[in-house]
Amino acid sequence: MKNQALKLAKTGLLISCLFWSQTSFALFIFSDVSYSTKRVSFIIDGDMTEYTEPDQNKNAFSIRYLGDIWSGPDVSSLNSWSQPVFDDLAFMSQGRTGGFDSCCDVPEDFSQSSYFTSTLSTATANKRNIILTLGRDYLNETATSGIIEFLWGNGQEEFEPTVLDSWDISASAAPEPPTEPPTSISEPSIIALFVAGLFGVGFARRRLT
Repeated sequence: MKNQALKLAKTGLLISCLFWSQTSFALFIFSDVSYSTKRVSFIIDGDMTEYTEPDQNKNAFSIRYLGDIWSGPDVSSLNSWSQPVFDDLAFMSQGRTGGFDSCCDVPEDFSQSSYFTSTLSTATANKRNIILTLGRDYLNETATSGIIEFLWGNGQEEFEPTVLDSWDISASAAPEPPTEPPTSISEPSIIALFVAGLFGVGFARRRLT
């Protein structure tokens, strides 16, 4: 009986330690974001294995422009990317940028590059320095408000792209946290499990003495 109590206590402690080690989930971090009239640059680091995949048009990385930052026409033109956004995924070096109004009353303004995959599980980036060159002078360098959103999926809202991160030009230079972060076990719950495991070990040892 005593041995069984000790084994249960050790099991509880082991489970709590495993949960503790999983409190941090993987995210993409976008840093050093900057732009000019026809260029967007940023550094991307991390992975998105914990994100929920969008329902449709998964095989694209998009940058959406909201607010005064957009000053281009409601037409699209070819853009080019300095390198793939992800380490191992094959991609199309050219995509399109523009005001896409085929689905909506109000044009949605974004850049896009297609990838030959439909899953997020192998999408990783190790501090990749990305430069996107637009086909026209689409962006407003004198804008005082506006948001750049980094998306996985088609940039049109109807396709429900996954928002990876966003950058507000009127705020600090640091990117905003993801709007829909992955769910994770809260830290207080992990601490409670850890304490319960320690308590169980102590209780079992008391019974053994």
